[in-house]
Amino acid sequence: MAQPPATDDLAKLLLKPEKADFYYLPITKCGSTFMLNLLYYLDHGEKYRDSESIHRMRDDFPKAGSGMGETVKNSPHAFAIIRHPVDRFFSVYFDKIYGHGPNSFPVAQRELEEEYGLDLTRGLDAAGHRRNCNILIEWFDKNLKGQTRFAANPHWKPQSKRLNRFAPLELELLTLDGLSWQLPMLLGDIVPDIAADMAAIKPVNKSTREVAQSDILDDALDLKIKNFYRQDMKTYIQVANRWELRRNPVKPGAIRVISAGDLPFYFLVNLKAGCTYLKNLFYLLDKGRLFDKPLKIHAGHNNAYQDKTPEELRAAVSFFVLRDPVGRFFSLYFDKAYGTGPQSFDWIARTLARNRGFDNSPDISLEQHRQNCLAFLGYLRTKFRTQPLAEVNPHWRPQAVIAHRAMQFGMTPLLLENLDAQLLQIADNRIPGLEAAMQAVRQRNRTHKPFSVAEIITPEIESGIKALYPEDFDLYEQVKTIWDKTGKPPEV
Repeated sequence: MAQPPATDDLAKLLLKPEKADFYYLPITKCGSTFMLNLLYYLDHGEKYRDSESIHRMRDDFPKAGSGMGETVKNSPHAFAIIRHPVDRFFSVYFDKIYGHGPNSFPVAQRELEEEYGLDLTRGLDAAGHRRNCNILIEWFDKNLKGQTRFAANPHWKPQSKRLNRFAPLELELLTLDGLSWQLPMLLGDIVPDIAADMAAIKPVNKSTREVAQSDILDDALDLKIKNFYRQDMKTYIQVANRWELRRNPVKPGAIRVISAGDLPFYFLVNLKAGCTYLKNLFYLLDKGRLFDKPLKIHAGHNNAYQDKTPEELRAAVSFFVLRDPVGRFFSLYFDKAYGTGPQSFDWIARTLARNRGFDNSPDISLEQHRQNCLAFLGYLRTKFRTQPLAEVNPHWRPQAVIAHRAMQFGMTPLLLENLDAQLLQIADNRIPGLEAAMQAVRQRNRTHKPFSVAEIITPEIESGIKALYPEDFDLYEQVKTIWDKTGKPPEV
């Protein structure tokens, strides 16, 4: 007897209200209590009598049914909700671990308290909660490896585990913090009153928190949580950015650029080419104050963006920055691949270590750095060969992709090594306070390099970089030559 398609087995687990044609995959600690209450309200026209205990009747909710795999896969209204990993971690901590209500996990609490020193005393201050959270995230790591007495639980398993299992259904992903507007955008054509229905279901299952999450979270704890849930973090950022573009699509005939308040001053981001400095500069010009954590300005939407046409950009001071491709590669290597700081991509080091002999141990030799660079170049070659350029990570996407689009819109190319002087030159006193702001923003995202580029680079490495970025080398040399010969930017 033929086996049913895998999608049919997966589809059986999705919830489907009787009175609307959409399909929902619950993920624990990602708004499922709210969604179950909403599904009940849609089918019954009234709220469930005890909203916080609705999970007890979850098996009674209607499912997609058998043989529905292809229907769900092809539906534009089949979805799951994901949550920012840090917010999800704190929800688990306050609800299941530090909490003492009916939803807490007393067996896990006892193990954590007796064997790991978790403090369950009521009335802890921020430092006490921070210590607990550091214990808990380390315990989660042991727990998922089977090294604790309490079994692994979906409440803290990575969201990516469940998403990977249901990947054949090609579900749309929404974010919990954007649910109030994303769900109406997704379902508005089949549930016209969905926004009003959501408003009728007040938020439920909010854990009691005696200390704010922002007071507990410091940089070290933030990094631990994000590293533990690294794939969840990557997925969340991708989904949030995709929805933001759906909510605010770029105007036809325009390009989205970073702006500085009402000033006619715009730049297009080219990653690994001075954008940390420039984002901080534009933030100061826009807000009138320095950003409090300069190296974290990329997280979230801290800068103002505007959509501008070529005519608008040519009439303003608009630019993008090019970087010597060799310098950009080594910045990428030390910052993202070999680095271990909060800006690094530790998954690259693990992938390269597993497949290409990469070593990101501290104090490695000059020769090992050279071998690492060759391994990294091999990895990037594979990415460029197997992925469309539009899907290649922008940190190592060729600069020419950005440059050609920017120049089509009349934006001026500047060089990173002469950025300050060239920026003042093209501004030509049209941007009030620019020079003072440049002096105030001294933060440059320079990663420590145990060896200089001149020491590490070999003919083999240099030829590998040139083979990877041939158009970048040509473009950079053309722009640099014109600046050097004329003292002016190229005509765009």
